[in-house]
Amino acid sequence: MKTLFPVGLLCAAAVVMTACGGSDSTPSSANDAPATKSASGLVGGTSETPTFGGDVIEIVGSITRDGSAGDMSDVQPGDNITANVVTSLAKVDGVIQLSDVDVIHEIQGTISTLDVAASSMVVLGQTVRVDALTELVTENSDDSYSSLVLADFQVGDYVEVSGSRDANGDVVASRIERKTADSQRDDADSEVRGWVSALDATTQTFLIGDLLVDFSGAEVQGLLADGAPVKVEGTLLGSTLAASEVKVGDDRHRRVEEQYELEIHGVVGALDTTAQTFETAGTLVNYAGLSVPGLENGARVEVEGTVTSTEPPALRATKVEVEYERVGPGSSNGEVKGPMTAINGAEMTFQIGEVLLYADAMTVFEREDRRAAFADFSENEFVEVKYDSTQPNVAGAFYALKVESELRGISDDDHDTNDRDNGDNGDDADTGDREGVEVKGAVAAFDPAAQTFSVSGVAVQISEATRFEVDDQAISADEFFAQDRTGVRVEVKGDLQGGVLIADRVEVESSDD
Repeated sequence: MKTLFPVGLLCAAAVVMTACGGSDSTPSSANDAPATKSASGLVGGTSETPTFGGDVIEIVGSITRDGSAGDMSDVQPGDNITANVVTSLAKVDGVIQLSDVDVIHEIQGTISTLDVAASSMVVLGQTVRVDALTELVTENSDDSYSSLVLADFQVGDYVEVSGSRDANGDVVASRIERKTADSQRDDADSEVRGWVSALDATTQTFLIGDLLVDFSGAEVQGLLADGAPVKVEGTLLGSTLAASEVKVGDDRHRRVEEQYELEIHGVVGALDTTAQTFETAGTLVNYAGLSVPGLENGARVEVEGTVTSTEPPALRATKVEVEYERVGPGSSNGEVKGPMTAINGAEMTFQIGEVLLYADAMTVFEREDRRAAFADFSENEFVEVKYDSTQPNVAGAFYALKVESELRGISDDDHDTNDRDNGDNGDDADTGDREGVEVKGAVAAFDPAAQTFSVSGVAVQISEATRFEVDDQAISADEFFAQDRTGVRVEVKGDLQGGVLIADRVEVESSDD
């Protein structure tokens, strides 16, 4: 079985090519066994149209998830993967064919600490940092995914974290996925990757970050030593992970005997400006002789070069380019979608409907699935904005953490108005011409008598046409206001009029979603 995805975002992919194979090749005959080259990195695009390396990908053969059987639903934006590229078909008609895909998570476990203001959480004793580029999602009961903001998570949630370690050993998350309650995952199903420290052969324990691992009852594969990379599975008992299996080694790199070319888009860690080295995607990079403006720990970079068959791999860079010097925090507490208006380039302010927003040098801008600048956006362009309403400026505008161009507006299914009743067929809804917006966040100022509330600083009113949904089930307005919804996360779609969002639909986000 094979699955074909349309082209989309290059979100951070590392493609490894053996020296004997190029990027474009054609099989000499239909009977030739296809040569392969290794690949590793982050999936890009969207859940519906994931990409790898910015090109169309066709996946054939097996898909595994942390070594266990998986399927296409496990290949999601922000996930780390390793794979083989069938070089005999690579980039023929713009298609790259991947086989033997393995989706790799850094941590799987429950959240013990959550600090929205600091854009961080602790999972299995590992500090996880969230920034404006982190994909935050929840798994729905129908195997689909919905976007979240950091404030949607709670202590005790079971999450899967993809990402890479920074200079402090913290995980810079590329994706955090909250699992549903019916996934049957709890502290008995915990997994973490990291490096061994404080190894004690007598007590049969070691540390990964602040997590104490007891391997006395574990099957250990490989030789344990301080500094060794490991993957540990087990049960969390208090603050100790009782390991059932310990694998020594880093399976994020598929070894080759020859030199090979490597391209990486990753996060800089362990930067040594004297030796001119840093680490990214588990690889030591030597950039001696290159001038790299803006290079610093935490920067997102594109690296090209040649790797020798050392253990671990070492990359001699021929190119290092900083893609993002700095990325803002992931502390957004609200989302809004709609046409961008009242753009002020000098002040870096704009509006979505009548929601005032401002940006700064830390704001992430993406347009047409690529890094962009504020100046690239135009009047009435449909965008999705993640913002923080707790950081208003003097004019009362909310702080935009990420601004991303959308190719479409709100569909008629999501933005239900009475235009059809007035003879309008609603064909313009899919083009983004309407002034509809979407706002997500926690309910506040809940007034059942007036049947009003606010979401992430935006006042909401309803009408007779407003639809309400809880757990994908339609309810009436009276049923919605019959219980206190304060603090409940909702998504509201409608039109902004006079600073008030007139709701077409109010959807309660289930705690299981």
